[in-house]
Amino acid sequence: MASQTATQLSVPGLSPFERITRQVRWLALLLLVVTFPYAAPQAHVAYLALGIAAVYNLLRYAPAVYQSRWLSSPVTVLAVDLVLATLMMMIVGNVATPYTGLLIL
Repeated sequence: MASQTATQLSVPGLSPFERITRQVRWLALLLLVVTFPYAAPQAHVAYLALGIAAVYNLLRYAPAVYQSRWLSSPVTVLAVDLVLATLMMMIVGNVATPYTGLLIL
């Protein structure tokens, strides 16, 4: 019975890569929201970048996005994630930050 429920909840055509990257992205966004210092002078820019990343992740749930070959390509997804992680590192100021590990994710 549990396998039938899991099968019904799965989206046809959704790759395991897409499912995993969505979950890891939400986890990384939550980590950034919790750990970024509110009093930092660049906090408004950081939260704007996090908002953009959250909207991007929400768009990943739209059928038009995950059914598109180009937008659901692992190369495109990784490139966008790399840009967002690099943007967070640039906002903080250098490579020796706690957010450097996001490049590995």
